[in-house]
Amino acid sequence: MSKRRLPSAVRNLRGSTKNHPERENKREPKPKKAVGIYPRYLPKEGKELWDDLIDSMPDGVYFRSDRPVMIQACSLWAQFKQSIRARKLAIEIGALEGALGDKADDDPKVLKLRAQLAPISDVRWGTRDQSSLIRCLGELGASPAARQKVEVPKEPDDEGKPKFEMVG
Repeated sequence: MSKRRLPSAVRNLRGSTKNHPERENKREPKPKKAVGIYPRYLPKEGKELWDDLIDSMPDGVYFRSDRPVMIQACSLWAQFKQSIRARKLAIEIGALEGALGDKADDDPKVLKLRAQLAPISDVRWGTRDQSSLIRCLGELGASPAARQKVEVPKEPDDEGKPKFEMVG
């Protein structure tokens, strides 16, 4: 298996490009725009994770190019939360139906719970979804191991260029 390529910023900090300037990718795109606000179509739970991710990282970590991964992570998180809610509602409905017997079909509490369950009853959560969520969060630096790899730009120097500090 080949060795994973390091980002240019890390190679520059380590001095790799000083020893081998021909290895520097001078045409590598540099992100400019911030990630922005969450898309309107994200469910409420996804919007909460979006805000948590943005608030938990310093400025200059997430950019517009990170948006697809953030959208995927937030959508998976919303699916996870909805599946938990659906499971809890189904358990509560089952307990009430067991206690009420034949009268459960007319019980207002059971009808209310069924109405809450109906829109999310199709939500499924499996190991593949869990793996995808963990991978997305790792790419965003949202785990202790991944956070160690994140480099945060320091304050700009006199020329207005961000200073970087080697981590690790």
